[in-house]
Amino acid sequence: MFPNLNPMLVESLQSMLIEINSYIREFKTALQYFPPNSNENDYKIVINADRRPSAEHRGRHNEPTTDEVSVLLVNQDCDK
Repeated sequence: MFPNLNPMLVESLQSMLIEINSYIREFKTALQYFPPNSNENDYKIVINADRRPSAEHRGRHNEPTTDEVSVLLVNQDCDK
């Protein structure tokens, strides 16, 4: 799908994010339910805002409220 994508870089970023971000860890856990070599388009992840564990903080499992994505660029000149 992205011919110029560096798979080693993506794997490295995924590992780093999984290590430091609990939300990423939960999402990655859901993705790990896909059988090996399966077509991810056959699956979907559903967020039910009305079904959150009672012992969790009330805002932890909220439905996303934006379509925007943030990106962290290290050692990049972004003033252009």
